[in-house]
Amino acid sequence: MYSPKHERVLEDICMHLCGCSLDEVAPKQAYRVLATALREGMDQRNQAFREKVAKEQKKQAFYLSMEFLVGTSLYNNLYNFGLLEDAREILAKHHLNLDDVVACEHDAGLGNGGLGRLAACFMESVTTLSYSAVGCGIRYHYGLFRQAIVNGYQRELPDDWIYEGYPFEVCRPEEARIVRFGGYVEQVYNYRKKGYDFIHRDCLEVLAVP
Repeated sequence: MYSPKHERVLEDICMHLCGCSLDEVAPKQAYRVLATALREGMDQRNQAFREKVAKEQKKQAFYLSMEFLVGTSLYNNLYNFGLLEDAREILAKHHLNLDDVVACEHDAGLGNGGLGRLAACFMESVTTLSYSAVGCGIRYHYGLFRQAIVNGYQRELPDDWIYEGYPFEVCRPEEARIVRFGGYVEQVYNYRKKGYDFIHRDCLEVLAVP
């Protein structure tokens, strides 16, 4: 199963992200390296699939959900790419244990309920069937919570799952949009355009960055 090509890719990414070789990184750094390599492969496949869908003019589905509890992504994607044993062997060569590396990933806190897991299952199903579908949700900073027992009582603490970044996401600031909440809409006649403009007044504006 071992592939020198995959090892070279990981070494290059490791040098780019961490400024050192795989022999020198800790499990947490190795997690970032593996996840970045996988995301690049996922991006390439996704781009090829989107071009195919556009060329064949296939219908697309957009699934809107407040939650997507996808769990952890590193192990699942290594398995789906057929790279699980490759990764294990390469890391072992550099004195790293894949189980320790996988354990560095936090659950993606994109919600806190059972419906979020159901939404993630829907997306996994349509992907398995090669349908063109996109899940649209919210990137929560504190979606889940951590539990602690203090003096015999449960305490719920915020789960800052994103504080070290999330290598499986790509920020798109150039596609940011302003979303307005509350206020009221005023209808104003525009004589130049000979039509009405609709102006949102006294609202809260939030910059939404995908």
